[in-house]
Amino acid sequence: MSESLVTIRAARPEDIGAMAGLLEELAVVDEDFRTETSARLRGLSMMLENHGGRVILVADERGRIVGMCSAQLFVSLAEGGPVAMVENLVVARSGRGVGIGSSLLKAAEAWAAASGAKGLQIVVDAGNIPSLEFLMKNGWRRTERLRVSRTIA
Repeated sequence: MSESLVTIRAARPEDIGAMAGLLEELAVVDEDFRTETSARLRGLSMMLENHGGRVILVADERGRIVGMCSAQLFVSLAEGGPVAMVENLVVARSGRGVGIGSSLLKAAEAWAAASGAKGLQIVVDAGNIPSLEFLMKNGWRRTERLRVSRTIA
């Protein structure tokens, strides 16, 4: 697979099945992402229903989805304005190492900038060293913040 054969574009409803498959790969390395497939499908549908302040980007290799990431805006009081939370960055195993992940991040940053964001954030599983190294290589920096979550019953 070559990055030159890949187009980064906004996801469409017909991409949901392929994106759900990619999210299965993400669930293998991210302990907190192990949810039911039906929950992921609902989330993907919700993201695509209303594009206000959110986007899913896909890497399309001649009609085959080989990567994806999503981004959503929120207001950061620390930044004094909107910030984009990048999530679900995943590239199919067969497409890793040729720049697709970097292209998805650049496209997410361009979307965020065009949407008025002052910065980007991403949550990475603490034990996912390859992802952390990838992000550092792409100009991200590690912070001291720790994400804590709670499910609402």
